[in-house]
Order: sequence, then C-alpha cells, then structure tokens
Amino acid sequence: AWWVRAAAAEVLGDVGPSAQRAIPVLLGALRDDQVWVRRNAADAIGTIGGLTSEAGPVLATALRDEDERIRRNVAFAMSKHAVPIPEVISALRDALRDEGRYVQYYAATALRRMGTPEANDALWDSMLTSRWCPVTTKKSPY
Repeated sequence: AWWVRAAAAEVLGDVGPSAQRAIPVLLGALRDDQVWVRRNAADAIGTIGGLTSEAGPVLATALRDEDERIRRNVAFAMSKHAVPIPEVISALRDALRDEGRYVQYYAATALRRMGTPEANDALWDSMLTSRWCPVTTKKSPY
C-alpha cells in the first residue's frame, strides 16, 4: 500500500544518517507513482545524506517532478549533500527558474555549495540574466 511505503520512507528519514544503507531504496522510491512516497523519500534522502554520483541521475530526474513539494525536497537535499555532476548541475540550473521560490532558493544554495566552475557558471548565469523576480506581484510580494 502506498501509505506504508510513504511511512517507511518517513521513518528512515527519522532514523537519520545511520540509515545510509537505505539510500538506494529511497532513490528508487523517488520513482513511485504516489506523491507522498516520492515526497517522503526526497525528505529522507536529505536527512540521511551520503550521496554519491550514482544518485545523480535519479536526483536530476526528481528535480523535474510535476509536484512542487518533491522538487523542493530534492533541491533541499541537494543543498545539503551536493552531487556535482553535469546532469545534476543542469537540473539545478533549470530549477533556478522553477515556479516554487523554495525550489529556486535550494537550487541556488546547492550550486553555491558545489563550488565547481560549472555550478558557479550556472548560478551566475541565472543571477545576471534576471532583473526582476517573475513571481513577485502586488498580491504576492514575498
């Protein structure tokens, strides 16, 4: 049942870094059909950490999930545990233009923490080409 998978991912996140061996399973859960399973898996990955470059392609795909909460949690995980490979940097570059402001912020933080020339270029390109925040309006000033 989806709710059992979602709860299991949440509990693994609660265990924290000592649940490192569960990362491959949680990466697989980022492909689950249920939003709450993907959301909780992304959150747990951010809490557990210890990501390798093998996690990169899965995380890059998850950064393009249709649900903003999942994109936010994956970007947050990447801001804490960066995997500086081209595929992830490209996905983070795209996330800098996400409609969700927290996704944008965590993507920028991840790129900054990576500190590679490619990550810095992605961050600076975004900063230098944006004059105004496209989602700030009179109704939504934050």
